[in-house]
Amino acid sequence: MKKSVSFLLLLGITIIALQVAIPKASANEDWPASHWTNEKSYFEKSLHKLGFGLYNVTSAWMEIFVEPHRHSNPFEGLAIGFGKAVTNTIGGAIQIVTFPLTTDAPLPEGGARFDV
Repeated sequence: MKKSVSFLLLLGITIIALQVAIPKASANEDWPASHWTNEKSYFEKSLHKLGFGLYNVTSAWMEIFVEPHRHSNPFEGLAIGFGKAVTNTIGGAIQIVTFPLTTDAPLPEGGARFDV
């Protein structure tokens, strides 16, 4: 019992220290801030960050099929889709692993999206 309380206390202190130590990633036009950063509480931010990461890990591969329809040259769209699939999958995995830390790691164009 005493070890688990010590572990939880150490984990909490570590999360707080990392929140302060890691600078906020700068977002720009092509890499906008993730939508979960607009949430108000720590719990909402971390929960939405986890969901955002899961969504990108499980669905980013579909960019390979969606992007060719957004471009006049389908081969260009295929290459862009492949690049987005890789970056969004890796970015989603980073979001999942770091969900207790509410610092943002923006994804290209805000992550996976499928509006054609």
